[in-house]
Amino acid sequence: MIFYDPIELFGEEIGSQYNSLAALEGPDGHQSYNKLSSSVWTPDNLVITSENPNPAATVRWMDHFYGDEGAELYYMGVEGETFEIEDGEAVYSDHILNPEGDMTFEQAIAQDLTWLGSISGIIKADYFQGGETAPQSMEAAEKIEPQVIEEVWPRFTFTEEENRILQSTGEDINKYVEEMRDKFITGDEDLDNWDSYIQTIEQMGMEELQEVYQAAYDRYQSN
Repeated sequence: MIFYDPIELFGEEIGSQYNSLAALEGPDGHQSYNKLSSSVWTPDNLVITSENPNPAATVRWMDHFYGDEGAELYYMGVEGETFEIEDGEAVYSDHILNPEGDMTFEQAIAQDLTWLGSISGIIKADYFQGGETAPQSMEAAEKIEPQVIEEVWPRFTFTEEENRILQSTGEDINKYVEEMRDKFITGDEDLDNWDSYIQTIEQMGMEELQEVYQAAYDRYQSN
């Protein structure tokens, strides 16, 4: 697996049997890892409309969640109610860590906190208690760190026309790539047909799709 912590997914007995690896080395010595999410998880979760009487105050409120105090409130809640400080670290209260009945950990969090799909902030290890900060995940992150790419992009924003291309040409190419990837891995497609595979992608409109992402990246760089 390449994302969630095995123990978080399968429990201690099975999950602890998994070992983490650094990035595998490819042809010509290439060895990098890019399966990363930006610290700014989603840049489009706040909208200020023309009806807002004080947009400046709203932006200051949003900006609060990018600092330590705001991150603690966002991910951990209120000390004494949803978390306690133990050995200098913020730890969820027992009613969240060990919820009653059939309630899951995520459901217990959702009773008090909004970060399971709400406004944006910066994901910080000191306050974010998801599977990515579990001990086994942090150990794996240390192994992979030397191969991590230098710049991790957040999700780009696109114009209406660019979204049209992404939803048509982009979706068609993504579907084809996923199908062919599985076939190459299983051997249903011979690797000798790789050049034909690339040619098909180009014929499907890859150049136009690259132009969309290049335009979005240029806007990101200029902001």
